[in-house]
Amino acid sequence: MIKTFKTGKWTFGKNVYKEFNSHIEKSIPSYLKTQKLISELSTYFLREDSICYDIGFSTGTLLVKINNLNLEKKINFIGIEPELNMLKSFKRSKEFKKITLINKVVENIKMKKSDYIISHYTLQFIRQNLRLKILKKIYNSLNPGGGFVLFEKVYANNSRFEKIFSDMLVDFKSKNNFSEKEIINKNKAIRGILEPLTTRQNIINLKKAGFKNNQIIHQDINFIGILSIK
Repeated sequence: MIKTFKTGKWTFGKNVYKEFNSHIEKSIPSYLKTQKLISELSTYFLREDSICYDIGFSTGTLLVKINNLNLEKKINFIGIEPELNMLKSFKRSKEFKKITLINKVVENIKMKKSDYIISHYTLQFIRQNLRLKILKKIYNSLNPGGGFVLFEKVYANNSRFEKIFSDMLVDFKSKNNFSEKEIINKNKAIRGILEPLTTRQNIINLKKAGFKNNQIIHQDINFIGILSIK
């Protein structure tokens, strides 16, 4: 289990990559289900010679699944991940050679014209004053008809709903063998690092970035997925 003890000290660096996959599957409801959904959606947007970005590549499990559903096409995959150890943990296979890994934050790279871009629980860790700029960069990168999938933890619309969501999430983690101390420590560690918005605020930002067509495609407790099409 990933240990976090100090307020504001959460990190995806160091040796986190070793336990990242098992930890996140137990922390985020329907995590594997959402990877499957994103992978299946990719078949509607990726074609021969398409470029596909994964913002927050982590250990690469999502792009591997997308690749496996598009083996008949020559896709150019690009994984963006600022934590070098995450990238080092990725094991290339014979079936997955066409991939470029970029060890930078997304706000500091120039994105190529693409057909499918994913942010799977990544934008919530980026400072709010940078998010609209990043969304505009994503919009400008996409070809007309291209798809952007945004998954985020969100705040509820009011305090009553937020209390219900918070309780349900604690129950979910407890069922996955997180102790009360681990849950409390994790909440302390991500203060000032994880900065969710409401669903409405996320959609407003998407519209400001240029996305007129936005559809909620998933919600489990306070974790949502939105598909935006340029």
